[in-house]
Amino acid sequence: MKTTQHILFTMLCCCLLGTAACRRDFLDKPLNDEYPITEAFTDIARVRNWVNNIYSLRQDDNTLFANTGFAAATDEAVHGNSGNNINIFTNGNWSSQNTPWNVWPRCWQGIRKCNSFFKYRSYTALEKYGDTVRLKDEYNLPARTVMTRLTGEVFFMRAFYYMELMRYFGTVPLTDSVYAVNDNFNLPRKSIDSVVAYISRDLDSAMANLPDDYDNYPNFAGRASKPVAMAYKCRLLLYYASPLFNPDNKPERWKAAADLLGTFITTYSSEYGLETTFQNVVTDRNSKESIFSIRGGGRNDIDRAQRPVGYKFTTGPAVNPSQNLVDAFQMVNGKNINDAGSTYDPANPYLRRDPRFYLFINYNGASLPDNPTGTTWQARPIETFTGGKDAIGNFPTRTGYYMRKFMHVGLNLVTNQTQERPYQLMRYAEVLLNYAEAVNQAYGPYVVPPTCTLTAAAAIEMIRKRAGLVPFALPAGLSKVQMNDAVVQERRIELCFENQRFWDVRRWKRGVELFNVPVRGVVITKTGTTYTYAYRDVEQHTFQDRMHLFPVPWSEVRANPNMTQNPNWE
Repeated sequence: MKTTQHILFTMLCCCLLGTAACRRDFLDKPLNDEYPITEAFTDIARVRNWVNNIYSLRQDDNTLFANTGFAAATDEAVHGNSGNNINIFTNGNWSSQNTPWNVWPRCWQGIRKCNSFFKYRSYTALEKYGDTVRLKDEYNLPARTVMTRLTGEVFFMRAFYYMELMRYFGTVPLTDSVYAVNDNFNLPRKSIDSVVAYISRDLDSAMANLPDDYDNYPNFAGRASKPVAMAYKCRLLLYYASPLFNPDNKPERWKAAADLLGTFITTYSSEYGLETTFQNVVTDRNSKESIFSIRGGGRNDIDRAQRPVGYKFTTGPAVNPSQNLVDAFQMVNGKNINDAGSTYDPANPYLRRDPRFYLFINYNGASLPDNPTGTTWQARPIETFTGGKDAIGNFPTRTGYYMRKFMHVGLNLVTNQTQERPYQLMRYAEVLLNYAEAVNQAYGPYVVPPTCTLTAAAAIEMIRKRAGLVPFALPAGLSKVQMNDAVVQERRIELCFENQRFWDVRRWKRGVELFNVPVRGVVITKTGTTYTYAYRDVEQHTFQDRMHLFPVPWSEVRANPNMTQNPNWE
């Protein structure tokens, strides 16, 4: 916790509001050498900038591990570079002193900034000489109105960072204080009930202060709003009901999650919904499917990073989707590939698949634009067969596949075209899947719950219909267990590569079952115009029960006598 202490104290001195991060050598200066923090809070515009800086600490997980995110730490994929340190998650070398990604300091920095806001906001001048202060760059709104909204945003962001800590570590210390260097802040971890109650209160406070939308203030788009806070409370309650945090399977937790999710859908279905075309989800930061995102400007780094190795403008190594995931894509008729009547053809395995397969996976024979000569920009088929253009060179695919999901294949990289590419922290499809899971557990597959008109089955079918499955309806008469399997299936496909499965399998406490497996790939041989397919193990993943939670950083346990380690981590 001592590391946390240094983070918490040094953030007190950080008043350069335009910077998103600070260097330790700068922060180690004496307090009297810094701009007084109370001065930063006297002006409402500077307070607004302080809050903007709290948002800046959010992480686009897809930029981690050389632009692969957590996919290669699951059964979804392997990393294109077999030496990338994401393998520490899967090769058994993970420890409290050797963790590939340490979110602990970033989250505590965000919480510290939130607590500083609450401590010092009373210094902010809302009136001067009897007149209301107004902000010209905030639509000339009164400072008091702006402060109310900012207060809601900070309640939300504190909950956001605590939720991040919860899903990584489970129980954590709780504080709303701002500590001085000589204060005792060797805080103990609180129970999961206390952590959830604390986060829930912050989200309730956020909802009480935030507007429903920013329709009249387009420059505020992307900030936290009342429905955003409610959606995150829904996710919180779903996690709280899940086996990792609910080992006794208390039904009231599933009911609380289901009822709030139903209220969200009923209240905000006119504001949020599924896009007709999935491409809009990843290229339009104002998509009606986007609930909360890190809003990006024009970019093409994703397209470059995921391009097959034989294409120009590639900057890989890329995400290499697994055969495990490819086999999980159903046929267009909604049947699994091994089901009777599926129409799956082992000699032509990419034919008649779930339409999402063609949107999410770059496979042998898929079309992708390239730059063969000069300024030309034209499509060619991907060649991952043995000896093909995309199976040789620097970091070729290890599985026979490349990822397509977040690419904008229409961009002309010869002219360096770019496109918005927000990182979706939460979207409406997840809400529907969260709802289906909670309602099935609380009420069953076909019961209409009290707060919404959708059954669990109907919520899943909305996503399958958008995907283009024909028929999109699930088989009739599914049991509760079978419906839960349908939820797992849809989450695996719809949310693949969105860093959801990494957490889903953990909260379901199914990591030993689902992640302790070989990750497989395909070897394709071309003879004339005929292809043959052989399947092989590419990488053996290791998962132990303790890995359902991250280890608390060793430095924290060493420094704080009240800090306990998660079970079976040293």
